[in-house]
Order: sequence, then structure tokens, then C-alpha cells
Amino acid sequence: MSKILFSLLFTYLSLLLLVVSWEYYMLGIIEQPKMIEEYRFGSEAMVSNGGMKYKTHQAYVEHSLKFVLITLTSILAGLSVLKLAKKNRVWKANAIYALSIVALFMSA
Repeated sequence: MSKILFSLLFTYLSLLLLVVSWEYYMLGIIEQPKMIEEYRFGSEAMVSNGGMKYKTHQAYVEHSLKFVLITLTSILAGLSVLKLAKKNRVWKANAIYALSIVALFMSA
């Protein structure tokens, strides 16, 4: 059961990492003008629905970078704990619990 739960959490966090990394790459590194225009940063609708990260283009890029780093760190930490604690169920449970908390807060 723990392997299935960890696999689901790992897949979810990996998909989040891929999507946000792509957005960071397109908006922060390449700064593709067409995509930046589509997001309409600073508009009342974007800020009221998405929060202050949509206030400016730079704020969104900084938020995306933080998101990528936190998610990547969480995935690596979870994998290392599971690798080190192959037979210890308490450590596995703690790794799954920590990853589920990260997944919950990342999606909010």
C-alpha cells in the first residue's frame, strides 16, 4: 500500500514540477512575448483569482522558481528517505506523510 501511495504522490509532484518548470522556462528564461500577453499580469481578474503572484510578470517568475525548487527538493528528499529506509516502515510512512503535505500545499 505504501508503494502505491508513494508512487501516486511522486507522479503528482513530478507532473507539477514539469508544468511549472515549463512555465518558468517560457516566461522567465525565454520571456516569450505572446505567452506573457496571454497571462494578462496585473489585471484585476488575474490578481483576484490567482493572488499576488499574478501582480507582475516578475512576481510570477519568482514564484514559479520557488515552486520548482521546493518541489524538486521534496521529490529528492522523499526518494532518499525511501532508499535509506528500505525495511523501516516508520521512515517510509514519514516520507509519504511529508510528500503528501508538500503536494497539498503546492496545489493550493
